Amino acid sequence: MRTPRPCCLPVSAGVPERPGPFTRAGLAAGEDLQEAVRAALALHGGTCFAAILRCHAGDDRAMKPLPTSHLRIARPSHDLAASERFWADGLGLDVLFRADSSAEGGHALLMVGWPDAGWHLELVSDAGGETQPASTEEDHLLVLYLDGEVEAGVVSRLVDAGGTQVAARNPYWDHGGVTIVDPDGYRLVLTSRSWPEAANPAASGQR
Repeated sequence: MRTPRPCCLPVSAGVPERPGPFTRAGLAAGEDLQEAVRAALALHGGTCFAAILRCHAGDDRAMKPLPTSHLRIARPSHDLAASERFWADGLGLDVLFRADSSAEGGHALLMVGWPDAGWHLELVSDAGGETQPASTEEDHLLVLYLDGEVEAGVVSRLVDAGGTQVAARNPYWDHGGVTIVDPDGYRLVLTSRSWPEAANPAASGQR
């Protein structure tokens, strides 16, 4: 198996008709990272899929998603140190940004991903327990399409870094794939399938 690649994470995210606060948390034209972080901190809560938009202003000045729009996947975390071990040491993502609890909003956060990828994962600490991670067995999957065999060494590193290998609730993901539960209970799927081939049920044997 090749090392998981930054281009292999198709995620669907609904974009509100009117620009909501999480779309404003993105790196829009003229917006710097600090402002994006402040917006995300002010809004954290629940499991959020946040489209971070490079905006295109039409005649109506509405923000429109583009094929090049960046995607942020934002979640609460019980333990940022444990999350960093799993995602950085285990999977091999880079730490792109971090802030401690002195940041505006009072919540420490960690952003991980690959520098050149079109997405990143934001993990927000909730030491006060106001918003607990709401993981499920099926609804909140994060899937990496590897286009090659899932290497046993990658799975071992994820387990050593605090993950738990489990059988997928939907057996589709067990066919050429491995499911790992992260320290917060969310499920990461590494699949040998490729994308966009997997989007074609006839070509991929998808359910």
